[in-house]
Amino acid sequence: MTGGYFMKRVLAILILVSMAGSSQAGMVYDFKSLTEGKGGTELSGRAAIEGKNVRLEITRGDGLVFKNDSVVLSSDSGASFKILDPAKKTYYPFSVDELLGSLGNVVKSLGGMFQMDIENQKVNLTDGGAGPKIEGYPTRKYVMTSNYDMHMKIMGMKSSTKVKSRTEAWTTDQIGVEFMTFVQKKNLSTGIEDLDKLLKAQATGIKGFPLKQVTTMTNTAANGKSTTNVTTMTITGIRKESLPATRFTIPTGYKEIDAPTLLPQAR
Repeated sequence: MTGGYFMKRVLAILILVSMAGSSQAGMVYDFKSLTEGKGGTELSGRAAIEGKNVRLEITRGDGLVFKNDSVVLSSDSGASFKILDPAKKTYYPFSVDELLGSLGNVVKSLGGMFQMDIENQKVNLTDGGAGPKIEGYPTRKYVMTSNYDMHMKIMGMKSSTKVKSRTEAWTTDQIGVEFMTFVQKKNLSTGIEDLDKLLKAQATGIKGFPLKQVTTMTNTAANGKSTTNVTTMTITGIRKESLPATRFTIPTGYKEIDAPTLLPQAR
């Protein structure tokens, strides 16, 4: 179990959430989040939103939470989901709050075998002014930098990593932010105190609906060895559509199953 494991889980969740609760009624768009570098992943597909109803058709899953060709449905703006497997005609409930909470529970259950501390946290947001038009929408550019030291102890073995992150975001105020309720929640919580403080600081300040985000994250170990990942998130093909209610309901013949275990279990 490593710090990278936990951070990948959190990143995958936040990417999904940012795409699931951020649009006007009767709107469809394509999304893609590509991480390049060691352990790179891709999450792409199509989102359809009508009021509080959300449908995500996952073309390519991230390899962590979502399978290729799966479907994700929500009736509460992304606070909770049902994840469908059309090939097997099964589905299971999925709650972001519960998953993040279970992350903290796993850490607590391990007691002294696993410890994580985040120190020297510095988060800075700069308003870059008007940006270029993206998908025909006027944008505003924001730049957020985040630096911190992560100290971990696993089974008595200690490690320290310096993390530097820079996010360039181009947002628009022409797509309603009133549906961005979940992404902008201030009480997003994993139960890991230091991590929660960092997530809250990073979730504050950027205004509008993100049409493009580029995040460069560099991790430098105590021995000086560094790894860098670049994640690019884009929204394309934005269009208004009249969406029937059946698009947000589970088809007949699907069977509910238990949700898979997404986090490691303490022994």
